[in-house]
Amino acid sequence: MRVKIAQVPNDGYWNTIWMKKDAVLTRWADRPADAALNEIYRMSSPWDESKFNDPKFDAMLDAARKELDFARRQALYQEAQAYLWENAGTLVTFHVKLAVGLTARVKDLDAVDNFAIRWNRLKVD
Repeated sequence: MRVKIAQVPNDGYWNTIWMKKDAVLTRWADRPADAALNEIYRMSSPWDESKFNDPKFDAMLDAARKELDFARRQALYQEAQAYLWENAGTLVTFHVKLAVGLTARVKDLDAVDNFAIRWNRLKVD
């Protein structure tokens, strides 16, 4: 596969590029399986970037959402992910474990998701 990367400004990305071009990259951050699978791959999701359209997969998600037993629900989501592996068209180009850049003067940054940093608790010396 040959790819030509086109960097675009952030200020218009979501309105002019995302889900309007043939291929786009986004970072979905860490989400529970239910949120990620339903937001990114369900047919009716407005954020189905890969245009994955599979009634069988949606039925798998429905079954997992109805399951009250945690271990069984976990197994159902794992089956859904295996199904995606075999049938979907998503290209995962990177995984972000933790990305934080700070000056040594910043103190009291606790380990939380980047979108949940409690900025009001930070101190700068």
